[in-house]
Amino acid sequence: MMARHGERVDDSPARQARLESAYARQVQTLKVGLARRLQTRVLFLNHADILSNPRTAAEALNSFLGANLNTKEMASRVTPSLYRQRS
Repeated sequence: MMARHGERVDDSPARQARLESAYARQVQTLKVGLARRLQTRVLFLNHADILSNPRTAAEALNSFLGANLNTKEMASRVTPSLYRQRS
C-alpha cells in the first residue's frame, strides 16, 4: 500500500524476516489465547490448501458448522485466478 502511494518501502530480506517473525509470533499468541477459551471452537484453514483443494476445505467447514451446507456449491465458488487480484 505504501508503494502505491509513492512512499519508499524497505523491502530488504532482513525486513522480510522481521515481518515473518512478528507475524508468526502473533499467530502463535492468538492460537494459545483461543486454546485457553474452552467455550470457543476454532477451525484453521490454510489459504493455499483452500485454493488447491476447495472441496476438502468446504467439507471441513461444513463439518465444523454442523453439516448443513452445500459443499459442492461452496467449492465451486473458489476462484484461484482471483488470488492477488486488486481493484
